[in-house]
Amino acid sequence: MVLLYTLQRFEIHDWGQNKDFLPIEVEGKLCHEFKIKDEKLGEVDLLLHTSHDERVMHYGLQGRATNVVPVTSEALMKKYGKFEDGMVAKIFWGEASRTSEPEILKKVEEIAKRHATVQDHVPELLWHHTFMNPTSAIREALDVPEPTTGSRVLYILVFRKLFPITQLHGKELFDVWRQCILCHLTLWKEGVHH
Repeated sequence: MVLLYTLQRFEIHDWGQNKDFLPIEVEGKLCHEFKIKDEKLGEVDLLLHTSHDERVMHYGLQGRATNVVPVTSEALMKKYGKFEDGMVAKIFWGEASRTSEPEILKKVEEIAKRHATVQDHVPELLWHHTFMNPTSAIREALDVPEPTTGSRVLYILVFRKLFPITQLHGKELFDVWRQCILCHLTLWKEGVHH
């Protein structure tokens, strides 16, 4: 009974739904709009096309629950121009205690300056944001021992959209696959174990 009493007091963000993602309908499809102040760009507007056929959704009680959806943004188009293939947003719950993916990508950028096997092989991070409402807040509110163990925070990363390697065939597929392995090997040797 106490558990039910506690759960009925959860707000939407306590269940893992971020209240900053506002549902809207665009051309008859459900999307989510998101606006946030950014130190460098001012207000960043994102329109997440969450009903798009090319979205990749993962849900579960454990793990990162990574979702990748097409995204449009006036602020990012103003900064980078329009990408022919568009942009995608990667939204996931990363472990708060681990090195963040934007930090890892920053290290990869530095490695790419020194190693040709990494140059032009890692997607450019256009923009990112970390939401400061960790899952440990629920545990802290419930007085769970060691509430920060395994705590997760919500990240959103925006990249230029790339096409899947599965669209390649024959020698071209083999060559690109070989380049992926060489890039991964170089990053591993340089300390990026991700």
